[in-house]
Amino acid sequence: MKKILIVVALMSTFACKKNGYMYKAYHAQHVTSGHYYGLDTTYATDFFFREDKDSAAAWAWYQKTDAFKNVPSDSTWIEYYCTAEEWSKKESL
Repeated sequence: MKKILIVVALMSTFACKKNGYMYKAYHAQHVTSGHYYGLDTTYATDFFFREDKDSAAAWAWYQKTDAFKNVPSDSTWIEYYCTAEEWSKKESL
């Protein structure tokens, strides 16, 4: 979990650029809940910066990161989140 925070902190510094895009990665982990209905799902998320708005290229790049390799999950996916400019404005609030 510490590695994810480090990645997020590093990516946040890159996001100070006005040009670029932020993506959000989701890591879903299914755990036995002890309930009759079966599994509960927990999520971990992190953000990363890309210069191009290309989800396929962003996914290919993200799969090579330590965050992708080191977070235990049953499924992982990414979504476009916002522009770097919008991210910078959110960070300054």
